[in-house]
Parts: sequence; C-alpha cells; structure tokens
Amino acid sequence: MLNYDKSQKYPEARRVTWIGLFINLALIIFKVLAGIVGRSAALIADAVHSASDFISDALVLVGLKIAERPIDDTHPYGHGRVETIVTFLVGLLLGLVGVGIGFKAVNTMIQGVSYTPRLIALIAALISIVVKEWLYRYTIKVSRWTNSPSLRANAWHHRSDAFSSIATAFGVGGAMLNPQWVILDPLVACLVAVFIAKTSVEITWRALLELVDTSVNQETRDQIKQAAKAVPGVIGLHKLKTRHVGSDIFVDVHIEVNPQITVTEGHNIATRLKSTILQQVDNVAEVTVHVEPEGDNLSQIKQYL
Repeated sequence: MLNYDKSQKYPEARRVTWIGLFINLALIIFKVLAGIVGRSAALIADAVHSASDFISDALVLVGLKIAERPIDDTHPYGHGRVETIVTFLVGLLLGLVGVGIGFKAVNTMIQGVSYTPRLIALIAALISIVVKEWLYRYTIKVSRWTNSPSLRANAWHHRSDAFSSIATAFGVGGAMLNPQWVILDPLVACLVAVFIAKTSVEITWRALLELVDTSVNQETRDQIKQAAKAVPGVIGLHKLKTRHVGSDIFVDVHIEVNPQITVTEGHNIATRLKSTILQQVDNVAEVTVHVEPEGDNLSQIKQYL
C-alpha cells in the first residue's frame, strides 16, 4: 500500500503544477525567441507545444482546487470527477495543438523551405529536452503518489514536449549539417504533430472511460475480492461494483453471511470488511457493503431461471 499523508495530496499536486507552469512560461519565451533568431519552424512549433503545456497547467490547477472541496449534500461522492473533466480538456487541447502544428508544417513543405536553421535553435531544443524530461519525471512521480489522473495527463503532456524537442533537435541538426536537408525541419515538425495527436487520443479516451463509470482494472478488483474473503464471517461476495472519482476509488459490494447471526454481528462483519479494504487496497476512498444471508442470492437467481 502506498505510504503517504492523504491530507497532502492536493497541496503536493498543486506544487508540482505551479513549478511546471513557471518552467513552461520560461520555455515559451526562450523557444520563440530562439526559433525566430535561429530560423527554425520546428522550434517555433515546439514553443507552441510548450504554450499548450502552460494552458494545461492552468487547467489542472483549477481542477485540483475544485476537486479538493469536501463532500457536501449536492456532491455525495465529492468533487473528484472535476479532475477527470480537466484531464479530458487537457487531452483535447493537446489534440488541437497537434493539428495546428501539422497543418503549418505541411503548408511550409508545400511552399518550400528557403532557410537554414542556426545553432541557437539547436541549443534551445537540447535545453528543452533536458528540462521537460525532468519535469515529466517529477510530475509522473507525484501523480503516482497521489493517483491523480489530471497530473498523469499533464506529465505526459510534458513528455510529449520533450519528445517534440528531440525531433526538433534532429531536424535542426540535420538541416545545419547539410543545407540540402532543410526539408527535415518542417518534416520533423509534422512528425511531432502526429505524436502529439496520438498522445491526445490516449489521454481523452482514458478520461472518457472514467466519465462513463468504467470499472477499475482487474488487478484492483482481485485485490478487493481477496481482502473480502480474508475477513472472518464473510462466506461469499458478489455484485462487486467499482468506479473512479478523480484520484479516488469507490467500492460497492454484496456479501453473504451466516443467516443465523444477529443483525449486530452482520453489521460488525461489514464494518471489518470496509476497514480491511480501505487499509489494503490503494486509493479506495469509500466502501459500501450490503449484507445478505447465505443462500439468499442463490434463491433469487433461481427465480429467474
């Protein structure tokens, strides 16, 4: 089980996002200037990608602030689903950036390239690779620690920027080595656009699955079943339902107990089961247990046969 103070989940998530926001702002300015002076369409496209990172950082900050609000009468499952919506928006933003970069790159190739990138463009791309890969590693580490879907999407946004900078460095470097290879610059920008679009589809698809209450993965469901079976008094379980609400998991399960025990004893078994699942399964925020007498579920099934 992950060992962290849940009260620090949102503060730490906001901290890494603020760091990313200021780094992206610096990279936008640096890469735009270097792209203009260094005559590199790929680097300017890379700067636009960093601009989308900056916007996604802002979206994540807003989402985290709302998601942190406690449960209330109108939101009995909390506000964590806002994180999923932000994740979806980040994915869409990434897709729009990819389409824009690809369109501009193709247009540049059609019109022809009459320039050779300069050394400053290559240096800027190399710096961006190092900075954005570090930012990815930092953000993905915190996303795993907090199980935050919006941070995970943002981390991949950072890495896609690092990959685009690698492609940019390759295109700029090739064009500098041989003037006849200047087509590499917009060509690489086009390849970057394809990669960005692929990442966008993956992020938005995962967010959509959560928005329609897709169950958690099989490994987590198996962990819940094993935890339940280990609780004394639980004879069987069925109707296991799970769903993501932002970084949290909500569980609903029916258990069978000895029909001869008292209501109080059945309640105590359910309480122990809830406590066991919360302790042994990562990121579970709430467990609802329905107690049934052994054999009652089987009799209900037979009525429909």
